[in-house]
Amino acid sequence: MNAYVGNQIATNLTGRLYVKDDALVLEEIGFVSAAARLKLTALYRSPRPNHLYLGLDYHMVDIQIDELLSMFPDLDTIMPMLSSFKGQGEFHLAAETYLDKNYNLKKSTLRGASSIRGDNLVLMDSETFGKISNILMFNKKTENKIDSLSAEFCIQKRGGCVSVYYSDGQHKAVVGGRHNST
Repeated sequence: MNAYVGNQIATNLTGRLYVKDDALVLEEIGFVSAAARLKLTALYRSPRPNHLYLGLDYHMVDIQIDELLSMFPDLDTIMPMLSSFKGQGEFHLAAETYLDKNYNLKKSTLRGASSIRGDNLVLMDSETFGKISNILMFNKKTENKIDSLSAEFCIQKRGGCVSVYYSDGQHKAVVGGRHNST
């Protein structure tokens, strides 16, 4: 009924785990931690010793944004504005890749997509806040609430894309970009 996940204790474990035809399947493994309610479906198979396949669908509901960033620090690099928000949100990640025999990621095979959504967030006073407060006419002396924030990113082999959808009741904005690396 309980398990350790990183530095958190997961409770109310549900789902199925089975091994069949050289594949390990985690089917709708659900659990609750202090950070969020989580659900994971994953497939691992090993057709060859140096070519291990991993596919996963990971969903976190009711997570505090600061907890999400502590669990996945790389998100702050992909979407640095996330650290400027406080509140509860939802995170979804779907990805597939191949691993080598030491379970190291083969970056050239990585494909994935992720989304982060939050409602009733508070924009914290930070460097990002300072840059956009004049443009959006925010009052620095009050708590600036954001109705909704939705951010999505995808990873395709050696490049990726980021889209951010923002609304504070008065303003709406969409920001997007693409990053290519060699």
